[in-house]
Amino acid sequence: GRGRIILTDRSMDSSEADISSSSEEEVVAPRKRGRPPKSSSPRSKGKSSKSKPSKSSKSPKTKGSQKKKEQVVNEDTCSICEKVGDLLCCDGGCSRSMHPACLKLEDLPEDDYICSYCTDDKHPCGICASFGSETVKCSADSCGRFYHPKCLECWPKDNYDHQEGQCPLHVCATCGHDCDWKSSTRCSRCPVAYHENCIPPTGLIQLEPHTFVCTRHLTPNELAEKLKDQSATANDDPASGDEDDSDEPKKKPKKRKKAKKNPITTKMSYSKLNADWCAVCNEDGKLVCCDGCPVAIHEKCIDTYLQKLNKASNSWYCYNCIGGCRPIVGDIVWGKMGHHPWWPAIILSEEECPESMLKRQHSVEEFCVQFLGTYELSWFSNWRVLPFKGLALTPIANPANKTEEAFNVAIKEAGREFEAREVQKFKSLPKSSQKPPPYRKLKKNSYECAKPKISEIDEPEICACRSDCSEQCFNVISYVECTEELCKNKKCSNRRMQKGSNIKTELVYTSDKGWGLRTLEKIRKGQFVMEYMGEILTKSQGEKRLREAKDKDSRHHYMVVLTSSHYLDARLKANEARFINHSCDPNLQMQKWTVKGEYKLGLYATRDIPKSSELTFDYQFKNTDEKNKKMCQCGSLKCRGFIG
Repeated sequence: GRGRIILTDRSMDSSEADISSSSEEEVVAPRKRGRPPKSSSPRSKGKSSKSKPSKSSKSPKTKGSQKKKEQVVNEDTCSICEKVGDLLCCDGGCSRSMHPACLKLEDLPEDDYICSYCTDDKHPCGICASFGSETVKCSADSCGRFYHPKCLECWPKDNYDHQEGQCPLHVCATCGHDCDWKSSTRCSRCPVAYHENCIPPTGLIQLEPHTFVCTRHLTPNELAEKLKDQSATANDDPASGDEDDSDEPKKKPKKRKKAKKNPITTKMSYSKLNADWCAVCNEDGKLVCCDGCPVAIHEKCIDTYLQKLNKASNSWYCYNCIGGCRPIVGDIVWGKMGHHPWWPAIILSEEECPESMLKRQHSVEEFCVQFLGTYELSWFSNWRVLPFKGLALTPIANPANKTEEAFNVAIKEAGREFEAREVQKFKSLPKSSQKPPPYRKLKKNSYECAKPKISEIDEPEICACRSDCSEQCFNVISYVECTEELCKNKKCSNRRMQKGSNIKTELVYTSDKGWGLRTLEKIRKGQFVMEYMGEILTKSQGEKRLREAKDKDSRHHYMVVLTSSHYLDARLKANEARFINHSCDPNLQMQKWTVKGEYKLGLYATRDIPKSSELTFDYQFKNTDEKNKKMCQCGSLKCRGFIG
């Protein structure tokens, strides 16, 4: 048969597309989304296409035989002009589809069509778009995209793990869960894909139901052309050209009303705005501004991976814009308008947006937001919004006017709405993801080696305190807890880890940091909260586990230095303290105490902690690999940008 053709009419039944062997061109019936196309084996003229295969062609059926590999699913738009139509599919292993006219072919090929990329075995990288034989095909059988391994390593790792072998197209850029070809839509120029309910309101132009193009790839002229094509397709009336063969007298056509001016334009209602602080270190200075959102970063704070991703582009984009992580309908965001401060707002859908707002002129890159506290509406773009977790603003202590009072109301509303949405997102996760990772619960430290010897400095002294053992107690000053043998004071308060803590806590799931721990009661400044328990390891044992964690590309850290020759690891065996997240402005402090001849780690409150607050402490992680720094997600104003 000749080259495979994808028909634009997807409602056509397979029987309608069955063309006899005597016809000039043979076509394959349109396939369903996500399934491999029907076999297009050559058919000889004059023979029925439904002839039975010979006995020798049958493959023997054996028990435990492996499933056949899925055939590559070709793109639904032309790889040259990015338009739909009757497309010629490449059968060489890539996913390209082209219009015969774009290939300047007068006749379809007699055999299976192989594109020039597959013929030369040189495919462009799906990230940097440069050619080369060193590009590698995605490990998914149904995917025909090729990439440089180094480019995949640079891709944002919040939702994607390049070590699994599949490209980012198989993970939703919004929610981070796997997405198949049936229920997703993907960019034709980069490896960004979304579930149908995770598509952001801006930042892309939909070419067909399962294909779009990110607007960051388009020049202003290309964007205007894409919008013009969309408008022409939407206004095209297929019934307008039908002829009426009935004998009834034809009525005079009604005069058409003047078409109303389209409120959607390519011009922004607001100018571009960038933050005046670095998104990594929160300091001001000379900043490199993102061309897709308000994020700005110091040149010294930009890691090598982000530099490589922006190397081939004339513009500069942050990780969120490159990876397609944009706000979606229903998200709580910070919006900036005029001289007002960054204000919490919620993104509305078109159904929620009043008709008066829809008639107001706005850009295709803008979405409708409702400011909390004032409930006013406005058209905003991604240029003027930040994620709610990306900015930590607190209510004004003594509001002087109604605007400041409305701001305080908006802060409280935003906190409640954001928490409710986080709970809703958590409930929508698969059941396997609604449980914390398994670990063995401990009531005391587990020693995988001999107990570390206590130095003479850390030995407890005989306590001579007459009242409670407070800050003036020699043992307290030395971070040593008193014992019954050495302290006869009945009012001794220096046995907090021995008595334990009764503070009620609960696990909470956060979208950006994973599992965390929050308190269910108020905690006073200086109060002992809980002990950090785990396995006590030697330095060689601890370094071995750190190498294993690095090989697995683990995102979480549980290892703490106990002494110069011993580590404490809370990964496999621990208490609930293992779930406490890092913060650059923590409400807990980790302290090493000597308790009855053992070194123990305790967590103490650095300030008064309100009820329902998340507990955090500073990991003080020392990173030895500058290229693989762990981004900090604490969201505090004192954020250093990286953990370590």
